[in-house]
Order: sequence, then structure tokens, then C-alpha cells
Amino acid sequence: MVYLVVGNHTSLLGVWEQIELILRAYKAMDIPIRFSSRIKPGRTNIIIEDFNSSFVEEMSAMKENDPTTRYLLCLTEYLTQNTESKIQLNCFDRKSEWVRKLFRWEYGFCGDQYNRSFKPSNLDRASIIRSALSPLLSDLATFGGSNYGQEAMLARREVCLHRVKDLISLCFSTTNAVLNSYSEFFDCELVNLPTLIDRNRAIKNRHKSKKYPSIIFSGRLTKYRKTVLEKISRVNLNAYPLEGGIAWSEDSLLHDTKFKLSRLRKEEGVLGTEASRDLSADLEMTRLPAISFVSDSLYRYSQDSDHTAAYEIYIPQKEHWPYSSPNRTLLSIESGFIPLDFGIFADHDLNQVALSVEDRDEIPTLLTQDIEENFAALDKRITEYAANQKKGLQKIKGSFAI
Repeated sequence: MVYLVVGNHTSLLGVWEQIELILRAYKAMDIPIRFSSRIKPGRTNIIIEDFNSSFVEEMSAMKENDPTTRYLLCLTEYLTQNTESKIQLNCFDRKSEWVRKLFRWEYGFCGDQYNRSFKPSNLDRASIIRSALSPLLSDLATFGGSNYGQEAMLARREVCLHRVKDLISLCFSTTNAVLNSYSEFFDCELVNLPTLIDRNRAIKNRHKSKKYPSIIFSGRLTKYRKTVLEKISRVNLNAYPLEGGIAWSEDSLLHDTKFKLSRLRKEEGVLGTEASRDLSADLEMTRLPAISFVSDSLYRYSQDSDHTAAYEIYIPQKEHWPYSSPNRTLLSIESGFIPLDFGIFADHDLNQVALSVEDRDEIPTLLTQDIEENFAALDKRITEYAANQKKGLQKIKGSFAI
């Protein structure tokens, strides 16, 4: 039996997608797997990377007491710096590297950010220093393009990951680009875990709402992403103000729009039954704007409305950013949307499933295409993708067995 350890995480919020992908892969490989809050001595333990100092001590003690204990580590972040004494995760420029060094210094002095022991941690020296430094560090994190919580978390994870590197039996990731960044850090086997799509979930969520020729963006708004969205919006929203405009939002105009649609559907005697129905359906397609930003989670957006966009766009966080977002593409598909990449990517097999546009000028053409035909083409790509992923799983099955 293989055990997927979950107790090292404060919640399931940030790791659930990885948990589902691991469970699907083990099901496809026909290897028994169970959840465990704690490390199981003498067994194979899958751990999704996110450690604290106490958990590191637990891993070391378990391995020392029972050397047959195995740790399979799921990697989720990019290793961007690797020296003999330290590593850095997700630092892609000098500014973010500098900010992270300050947070690592703070972590080295103050330790883990939470303490659930009986000792009143809010009164000790480390907590007092942390509270005093947090306003300054928060401003510096913002300067580096991040936030205090994110930087404190990654600083802790960097230190703890460095401490456990020699305990790991195998490392895996669902993204080759992430996995390859650790090639000179770990001495163990590195394996890419194929990503399986739940097609039934995708189709079920797809039919929960009427789809419109519209694009949503729901990721983190970086400076570059804001710029791209503004450029796309400037042309598409201003050129076609009826789409998702005041005719669909202001009470008096919305009442008039609904009245006109109702009257058009009743013009069977003049236009014919089929024509009146089709024409009203065509006009109904102007309900949503060409592109919009969704501040809520993508899944919640897909569940809470009876009319939603057909496309969900991924925009790189920076210009010339080489990486796609495979987890985002998967979430988009399984939430019932057609994934759309802004740019051409080749860092994951899921890139073959998503549609792509190289610049904003291609978007108007996309929005004129038949939505049902694009969903049918998506299903075909998913089928081809799934067959290749299952073949890949059989090749690596031996590495993940008990």
C-alpha cells in the first residue's frame, strides 16, 4: 500500500489539484493508494512538497528508525537557484532574489511562522521581532511583485527542502519544466507524472450553463497581464458596445432588450418558426462582453451562473515568459471551458489540447467561430491526449509501486 501524506499542509486549498492528479494516476496504474495524515514508517509515502521544521525532524527520525521508509516527493515550484548552502524557488529576476534573501534571513532568525505548541508563542522574542519586521517586509514583498504570505511561505519551504534532499527516494512532477529544474539538486530518480483529464467532469460542468462567444481571465493580475487585457479590451469592447454593454445591465435598457428578444421569438408568422428562433438566439449571443476579468474562482464562476463565457485565457505573467500553466489548462477544461493560451508554448503535453493565439489581432476571428464546433474539436484533442498519457503511465509504473 502507498500512502499519500496530507498532514503537512495547513489546508487542502493549494494542493487539491495535485492530490487529484496523483489519485488518478495511481488508479490508472492499478496501484493501491490511501490517505494518511502522518508519515507511515516502513511504507512508501507520497509527500507534496511543503515542509516546516518540525515535519523535517519527523521525516529524519522516521527514516533513521526504519530505513525501509520511502519518500516520494511531488514537486510543484521552479528551482531557480541552487548552491551548496541554499536554494531559491520561483525567483525569476534580481529583485525577487533580493527580497527572498531578506525573508530567508527572517526565517532563519524567527523560525516557522506558526507554532501550535502549548507555549504562548505570541510572547516570545521571535514573535515580537516578526511582528516588528512584518510591515517593512510586506512592503518589500510588494516591491518584488509578490506578497508577505507568499514570500514567508517560500522562504520556509526553501530551507526545509534543502534539509530533506538526501531523504528522498524519488521525485516527480506533473510538469517537465518544473522537474528539470531540480536535475542537479537531487541525486534520486526524477519522473514526469502524466496528467489525466476527467472528461466526464468537463462535460458535466460544460452543460451547467449556456456558453457565449466570450473570454474570461481569472488568474493573478501581474503588470504584464493587465497590459495585455487592456489592449485586448480596447479594441473588442469599444468596437462592439452592444456585447455585454449597458443594453444588458441598465434596468431600463435591459427591459427593452428582453422585450425585443421576446417579440422576435414570436414573429413566426412573418419570419417563420425556425428563423424567428434562430435570429433571437443570434441576438442573445451579445449578452456577454468579448473579454472580462473574473475575480472569483474559475470553478465558482462556472457553477454560479446560467450564462458563461466559452473560453478561458491564460496570459503569461511576464513578456517572453516561456512557461504555460498546465494546471490552469486542466482546471479550465474540467470547469467546462475551452482553454486558450496567449502565446505558443511547448513545455507540457496539455499545450496540444488548448487553443492558442499569438497576438490580440487573432481574438476577433476566434470569437466569430462556432462554439459547438470548437467544443467538439476540444473533445477530439482530449481523447488523443488521454491515450498518450495512459501509455506514459505504464512506462513509469515500476517507479511508483510499493
